[in-house]
Amino acid sequence: MRKRVFCASNRINNKRIRTGGCLMSDYIVKLIPTDPFITVSEQSIENARHYIETRVICDCVKSTSSPTPMFIDCGESLETITCPNCGATLDFSWWGNAMDEAYESAFSSLETMLPCCKSSASLNDLEYFLPCGFARFAIEILNPLHDIGDDVIRPVESLLCVHCRVVKAHI
Repeated sequence: MRKRVFCASNRINNKRIRTGGCLMSDYIVKLIPTDPFITVSEQSIENARHYIETRVICDCVKSTSSPTPMFIDCGESLETITCPNCGATLDFSWWGNAMDEAYESAFSSLETMLPCCKSSASLNDLEYFLPCGFARFAIEILNPLHDIGDDVIRPVESLLCVHCRVVKAHI
């Protein structure tokens, strides 16, 4: 897995500080392709990362890539997972077992049998609240000052030639 990091932030003991010295958790906005198996050139990722750096006030923008899909999570914010077919809430222990099975094959297949309606679905297509997903690369925006909107996301999608999912994480 490769990481490119260009960061500068106000930190004490690896905790972000605000004016006045109050400790805060970090907030990361992660842009990932909606297709978990798609690959994009390192140059395209670098161009997108640079584009974000020039338009978003944040602590840093970094990219991560892997030869196989990675689970890109929302940190402590994951509340529920529901079936994309019938809408049933899925048990976290069932999901953990399904993730373990997919991990054994390095996430080369994300298909799983759903316990609620006995249909098949991709782990990527489950409805995560807050959103999560699988991807072979991610662009992470650490502590953006403002929400990341379509005015940033659409040009990034054009630079990458993919549709993106936004994953927001508090860590």
